[in-house]
Amino acid sequence: MQSNKAFTLIEILITLSITFILLFISISSFKHLYLQTSDDVVRNQLIHAIQFAKNESRVRYQSIGLCKSENYLNCSGNWEDGQIVFLDKHNDGKIHNTNDILLKIDMPLKHGKLYWREFPVYRDYVVFSPASLLQSDNGTFWYCNTKSLLVWAIVLNKSGNLRIAYPDKNGVIKDGEDKPLKCKRD
Repeated sequence: MQSNKAFTLIEILITLSITFILLFISISSFKHLYLQTSDDVVRNQLIHAIQFAKNESRVRYQSIGLCKSENYLNCSGNWEDGQIVFLDKHNDGKIHNTNDILLKIDMPLKHGKLYWREFPVYRDYVVFSPASLLQSDNGTFWYCNTKSLLVWAIVLNKSGNLRIAYPDKNGVIKDGEDKPLKCKRD
């Protein structure tokens, strides 16, 4: 007598259900990991741009600007579009000659918003003097995700040094003037 060994329909359905549940959980985890990695890439690219501008001001002994740029030819657009580092020969935050552009930074930012605030002058760009100092008292970049939650901030002091700040247990990061940073909804 032959014995037929097979799975019942119920066993197959239970196995498939468990497989789909595990697959759904892993996809959710991968999405979170992808977004976190994207946030880290944006932060690291911005840190690189800041350090590059500061070092170039010291090496060239000239004012070096860092600004947002949507077309990589002039200062325009939003910070998440991209940035350019340039020789700021007139100390006005403008590019007068495309040969003055030293570095173009393409931002892979698709899931958030990047902001900048400088003190005491509210400029839309960063300038390092020939002595590698900020030409303002201090400033802060901060990044908000798609849920308008604050993820991280880069705080620059007068000497051009930076520190990275993360939200406290209440989700707040304070800038150099002890004011809480806010994510604006567009």
